Amino acid sequence: GATTICSGATAVVSFTGTPNATITYTVDGGANQTVTLDATGNASVTTPVLTANSTYNLVSVASATTPVCNNTASGSVT
Repeated sequence: GATTICSGATAVVSFTGTPNATITYTVDGGANQTVTLDATGNASVTTPVLTANSTYNLVSVASATTPVCNNTASGSVT
């Protein structure tokens, strides 16, 4: 189910996937940002203080292993 975040609070956006992969995402259609998954395939990003809806969109996933695999991806959280 959906989690409600109160205005003026922060939230944690979690990413899961292939260990050590680099995830590229955008926030509200802005510039690409990246986060690298840890050895267990997890990473999290804490949002700034939210006072309106904010959308995190998944752009791509790049593996850290050889051969490097870079795939577009989709998914979002608001």
